[in-house]
Amino acid sequence: MKKNIITSIVLIVLTFVIFQSCEKKQLIENNKNEVSDELSYSDMPELEIKDGMLYFDSEDEYFQTVRILPNMSEEELDQWEAKLGFLSVRTIQNNFYQELESLDEESVTEQEIENLVNKYKDYVEIVINEDGEREIVPFIDDAVYKGIANANLMYQTGNYINKVFNGIIYSSSVEKINTIKELDNNNHYLSNAKKFVYETKSKTAKMTATYIRDEAWCSSDRKVKLEMKTRMYAFNPGYGGDYQYVWEVLANARGYKKTACVWSNYKNSLEFKEVYGEIYVSNNNQSSFSIPNKSKKRVRSIEGRWAKTYSSGQGYLGFVRAHGKASSRGVGNNWAIINSGY
Repeated sequence: MKKNIITSIVLIVLTFVIFQSCEKKQLIENNKNEVSDELSYSDMPELEIKDGMLYFDSEDEYFQTVRILPNMSEEELDQWEAKLGFLSVRTIQNNFYQELESLDEESVTEQEIENLVNKYKDYVEIVINEDGEREIVPFIDDAVYKGIANANLMYQTGNYINKVFNGIIYSSSVEKINTIKELDNNNHYLSNAKKFVYETKSKTAKMTATYIRDEAWCSSDRKVKLEMKTRMYAFNPGYGGDYQYVWEVLANARGYKKTACVWSNYKNSLEFKEVYGEIYVSNNNQSSFSIPNKSKKRVRSIEGRWAKTYSSGQGYLGFVRAHGKASSRGVGNNWAIINSGY
C-alpha cells in the first residue's frame, strides 16, 4: 500500500455516497440545518453484513451511522461489531496497538517495533513527523471510515462497493467487486471505478497544536495533539441527480507516548474544550461553528464534529479563525492550544 495516510492529508477527502433510491428529497430536508452530533449507540440503525462488508441500504442508514460512530465508546463499538459479526479496520488497528503495548518497554528495540508494523503493513506505518522524529501512524484514522471499512478497507452503499484507499473513495457496481477489492498501487487508476475526491488548496484547511512532556529518557516522553480540520462530503442518491454538500469541521485529540524512541498512540485520559471558530468557502460563504466539550478516560482519541448542508460545493473550504484546547493525563494536564485569528 502506498504510504499515504488519510488523516495526514491536509487536503480534504470527500465521500460521494451513491445510492439508487427515491429518498433524495427527504435526505436533503434532514440535512438542511446544522448538525451537532449527540446521537448515541441506541440510535444506531439495524445494518446487514454482505460478503464481510457493512451494507447500507439507504442514505438515512449511512448518515445516521456516520453521525453516531464518533460518539460511541470502544466498548460500545466492540459490542456493535460482535452483534453484527463484523471486523473493522478500527478493531485491526486496536489489535496492533495491543501487541505493541505488550512489548517490554525496557528492552524492546526499534527493529522489533518495525517487525510488528510490517505485520500490520496494510493498516499502519512509521513516518518522520513534523518534529523530525519517528512516529507510528494509521492509514485510516477517521472515526467514521475506520469504523465502517472492513479488513479489505471496503463497505457497500446500495448497489455500489466503496474502498477507502490513499485518501480517496473508489466506487464501482457490485458486479465489479473484484475491481475494487484488488485495488492497489499497481492499478490504482481504473477507468471502470469512479474516483471521488475533493481537494482544497487552502492552507487553512487543517490546524494542529501539540504539547510535549519531554523527559530525560525517551521512553518516558508523552504528548497530546489537538487537530482541527475542515472537509466537505458530497452525496447524490443516484446518477443524474443534483449533489448536495456537507461542510464539516472535525476536532480530534490524541495522546502519544514513546517506545524505543518511536512515538505511538496509546490509551489515556483525554479532553478537549472551547472548540469554536469560523469557516469559509472561497465564494464568500462563511459560517460560525462550535463543538461541545468532550472528555473520556482510557481512550486513544476523542472526536467531535460540526456540519452544515449547502447546495454548492464550489470553492476552497478552510478556517477564517479557530480556537480549541486539548489535554491529557500523560502531559500533566497541560494544554495544547489552537488560537488563530483571535
